[in-house]
Amino acid sequence: MNRICRYIRSLVPLCLALLFCGGVGPAGCGYRPTGVSEHLSGPTRDIAIPVVANNSYKPYIETRFTNNLIDEFAGRGFRVVPGGGASHSLQVTIVSYGSVPVAYNALDQVSIYRAVMTVEVVLRDTARGVVLWKKQMDWGEEYPASDDIALQTNNEDTAINEVEHRLAQQIHQNMIQDF
Repeated sequence: MNRICRYIRSLVPLCLALLFCGGVGPAGCGYRPTGVSEHLSGPTRDIAIPVVANNSYKPYIETRFTNNLIDEFAGRGFRVVPGGGASHSLQVTIVSYGSVPVAYNALDQVSIYRAVMTVEVVLRDTARGVVLWKKQMDWGEEYPASDDIALQTNNEDTAINEVEHRLAQQIHQNMIQDF
């Protein structure tokens, strides 16, 4: 029993040293939790997200995309406010949308489509009017083809919703990492 107690006591300094180095090390190397930016803290966590501009030929996709962006940023600790009251403004433009066939069946008919959306994102400091961050990005999602036009449209709408959701996540992550 004495030998076990001495062994445990001999490990205490080692454990304390590891605890101290583990606690100081990450803070000293610039580590920060995911979704946190030193430039976007405090009152700058206020952000305006105006309705997404749609320069594509696919109508009505901008409203749902705007809602996805608001949900993503509000869910990550940003306070989404109307344009005039925010320290930053996030302007998103849908540059293009397309649906292209990516797989065919044995009868040479399309079996899978891919919905692809490209967006341009601009983060502005509203007080100074300067562009702080700008990026173009895209995302694609596959969906099954169908002979039934209603089912085909529903499949495409589901894919578009997923594309918009993923792009909203990607915009947030890239903005935090790059900015």
